[in-house]
Amino acid sequence: MWSRWRGRHRREVVAPTIKVLVLYDSQPGNVEQMATFVAEGASEIQGVEVRIRKIDGEGELKATPEDVLWADGVAVGSPTNMGVLSWKIKRFWDAEQALGYRTPAEVYREG
Repeated sequence: MWSRWRGRHRREVVAPTIKVLVLYDSQPGNVEQMATFVAEGASEIQGVEVRIRKIDGEGELKATPEDVLWADGVAVGSPTNMGVLSWKIKRFWDAEQALGYRTPAEVYREG
């Protein structure tokens, strides 16, 4: 937390805002429901701003590279087939890397 001095004796405590992107792909809607729960839970935490986006969503809900750059952290939800992410999630990350953006694995390795 950061603090600022206001006036002579008053101190205002300012918490940094943490931006979380909830990114998901959902066919029958189960992962979408879980993503909604994650977004609702995260938004209840003071100082956390949440953006929820769907791979191949429409309008405001469509995930873009700018959403990933905006976020401090990303929660990814995907249906799996034998433990593998959906092809839409893979395609999204591949496109991110082709544009020169860092993938989650690269961010994790850099620490």
